[in-house]
Amino acid sequence: MVVCVTSDAGDMLGNGTFGSGEAAEANIVLDAIDLVVLKGGYDNFAWIVGICTLLGGVIGLLKVYQGISSSIETYSRTYDLLWHHGPQALRFPLRKANSVRFFSMFVTSQVFGVVIQVTFFVILGVIILLAWVDWTGASTVRRALIGLIGAQLVEMLLLRTGIVPLIQHYRIGPLLFLTEVFYFSISIIKGVSRIIMLVVLNLDSFFTPAKCAFPDGKESWDGGHLTFVCYAMARVDADMELQKETSRQMKKMGLRQSSTGIIPTKSSLFRFFKRPSLQMISRFSARNSSASPTAPATTTPTPKTHVTISRRI
Repeated sequence: MVVCVTSDAGDMLGNGTFGSGEAAEANIVLDAIDLVVLKGGYDNFAWIVGICTLLGGVIGLLKVYQGISSSIETYSRTYDLLWHHGPQALRFPLRKANSVRFFSMFVTSQVFGVVIQVTFFVILGVIILLAWVDWTGASTVRRALIGLIGAQLVEMLLLRTGIVPLIQHYRIGPLLFLTEVFYFSISIIKGVSRIIMLVVLNLDSFFTPAKCAFPDGKESWDGGHLTFVCYAMARVDADMELQKETSRQMKKMGLRQSSTGIIPTKSSLFRFFKRPSLQMISRFSARNSSASPTAPATTTPTPKTHVTISRRI
């Protein structure tokens, strides 16, 4: 069943106000509805939507895993940068309150990324279905896709890589002007391709909120990136406070910390080894007296013996 809007129907609906262009557009829309609902195309449409949803979900989960791994790596580099240089290394101010919503931001970004990924695949599958099935608007969809893809391939693979460098080498002005006119003709296609690339890049930014997807000077408007950096700065502040507290405790104990580890000071070594050294000297003397009957029962250690044993310890 094909629904057609004729001139009589146009006169009946709008008293002759329908033009040929409006009638054609109405015909395409009604025919698309007829294709999906009346001609049994509902099953094909449901299969396409289901397969695209499944495919988009699987790819979305893989991107979630990749985004988590990338965020962990970015966190280590951001932490090191903020530890050595502080927040003044960034081009935008940080608020400590933004670090509280890190978990909710990260989970929400991943969920939105999967949903948008599935929606993108469903739209792509519906476009392919409308171009594949025979109906009134199929030729229009096919010509649009062929023109879009063909112009991009000709420009990237033939014109930009072969013809334009050759013309520039020989400095042929008229041909360069014709090339510029050709670029005017595909400027709309270039705009569409740029929008598609922006959508793809912004879609990936949902899976990696640690990386800023906004242009230079607008980083503070990227909520995911801002929250991630504020969380890293909060962790740096907490670890610095812990390190200061540990240093104060070690200073009270007479210890100091270096790059190789904890090193006791001279005063702490003297306090720690003074009494154990005398005890070990007494045990050593008692052991020698029990081993040799002729030796005196008690011996008084000389200062030289005390120094030698302390060095061994």
